[in-house]
Amino acid sequence: MTAAGRQSNERSAGGRPRVAARVGLGLRWIGLAGIATFAVMRLAIFFAPQVLFDVDPALHPEPLGGLGPAGSMVLDVLLLLACACGLLGEAIAGRRMDWLLLAAAGLPLPLVIYHGADDAGNLWRGSTWAAAALASAVTAHLVRDRAMRRVMIALLVAAVVPLLARGSLQVPFTIPGVALVGWEHADTVATFEVHRDEIFRDRGWEPGSANARIFERRLRHANVRGWFLTTNIFGSLLAFVVVFGAGLAVASIRAKLTSGWPALVILGGLVCALGLVICGSKGAILAAVGGLTLLAAGLLWRPARMLFERRGGPIAIACVLAAIVGVGVRGVVLPEGFAGERSLLFRWHYLVASGRMMTDRPLVGVGPDGFQAQYMKVRVPRNPEEVASAHSIFADWLCTLGLAGVGWITLVVVLVWRAGRAVRAPPAGDERISEPTPRITTALAAGAGGLGLAAALLIEIETLIEPLNVAGLLARVVGLGGFVIATVVLAYVVGAVERRLVAAALTAAVVALLIHGQIEMTFYQPGAVVWALCAVGVAGG
Repeated sequence: MTAAGRQSNERSAGGRPRVAARVGLGLRWIGLAGIATFAVMRLAIFFAPQVLFDVDPALHPEPLGGLGPAGSMVLDVLLLLACACGLLGEAIAGRRMDWLLLAAAGLPLPLVIYHGADDAGNLWRGSTWAAAALASAVTAHLVRDRAMRRVMIALLVAAVVPLLARGSLQVPFTIPGVALVGWEHADTVATFEVHRDEIFRDRGWEPGSANARIFERRLRHANVRGWFLTTNIFGSLLAFVVVFGAGLAVASIRAKLTSGWPALVILGGLVCALGLVICGSKGAILAAVGGLTLLAAGLLWRPARMLFERRGGPIAIACVLAAIVGVGVRGVVLPEGFAGERSLLFRWHYLVASGRMMTDRPLVGVGPDGFQAQYMKVRVPRNPEEVASAHSIFADWLCTLGLAGVGWITLVVVLVWRAGRAVRAPPAGDERISEPTPRITTALAAGAGGLGLAAALLIEIETLIEPLNVAGLLARVVGLGGFVIATVVLAYVVGAVERRLVAAALTAAVVALLIHGQIEMTFYQPGAVVWALCAVGVAGG
């Protein structure tokens, strides 16, 4: 063979790996962008489950500013395609697969199919959980790439901006005698006054019943909730962002970035903290305080920092489990009338009922959408509520999917354990990323935010234009612009500061999120579960 032929073969042999690496990298970025897009999109959509799988528009022609079960499942399929794209890119690039995470994410899938085969409610809710679990595992794979990690962190954290813009219309802000924004609550109460009997009748409640009184009390309380049904789920997101923002602010100051960058981070954190206070979710505020305490101990107290570096994984898991223990202490040790507190007491009642469901059906569970029907049979008699969830994600998975729910619990536990271990100092000389990619970040932010929020706007557009709601449309435009700006700022700062501090902030934020997830429906609700599990995946990736 001639020398020229040998050189040609060498170039060809060396070119194939390079082509595979480029193709793999492109597929991984597409997968990451897709996962982020659907996580953001679900946050900005109101999901409206109905007794029938979907309502016939010929029978109910009035516009609905939300998405039904069929639409939700379309999003699940698209999210699964994005996950497949990301995993294919990992395989083509020759990167190692974490089979433990993938197996844990896939273990409950047969039970989801089993329950969904003859029940539409179980199918649509279970499919969303399954897609979210797989997205979490795939995200953990993708963010092993440092550039993808910082971009994904920025996209998830910035997703709170459209929610804050939407929430600004829900709580009244006034100057003397003039309402500026926030008229939605007043309009909701006025509509309730007109249709009170009809609303109660549709739910099967007597006007003076316990459920009717609870519903009316909550409805009359003005709060910020974004597109969620309750303010507590929005509070979970805000708690996460407040804790992470505090850690990122410290990291940016220590990195001696130009003064404008720390100022932007601090300002954003203060806005989110104000939103959390206005939101009024006591559980979310306590979870944020817990996360901030954990973060401050690691940053300011040397013995705690050394302990976290050696035992970060067990400590992170212990903090999450402490929330469940706290609920148990409230229900078993303290008197029922203690300090007039009933919220945690009711959470204990939900756990008791969940335990009874697990005992009755330990192998297959009651189904992803079967909790409420079973709860009415096994609830504590003193509890007046008819809840659809155990308000604890671990209990929800166990009582609805039986032993298979251990798979998703294992997924979360492994990721949190790894997140706790990630606070150890990285090798010397490997602490900063010197080359930020603002063009890629801006394109991903505009794409994820634009596609996600545009799709959400399309779903509710009829409720905004008939009659014309200028402020509502403006809030969504402002939310999109703010999302893009916040993503670019966050990606730059995350890439420019010490990685160990970013890992510590992210771990503390995820711990706060999961603490609240043990007393609220953050990981249950179809609008929040994808975002929440992806946040856990980023922390433990």
